[in-house]
Amino acid sequence: MFRQVVLRRQAQREELTVVDPRKPARDTRARNRVFFVTVIAAVVVGLWLVR
Repeated sequence: MFRQVVLRRQAQREELTVVDPRKPARDTRARNRVFFVTVIAAVVVGLWLVR
């Protein structure tokens, strides 16, 4: 199991992150946006069905 430790700065805060080089980087912004759009759509459809 190969792991690589990366030091990154985020909002002037240093933190150690363990990165597995075999896994692709995930775009968490896009994933979060898709999740919230899905939740909002489910709520809208639910309210429409209750009506």
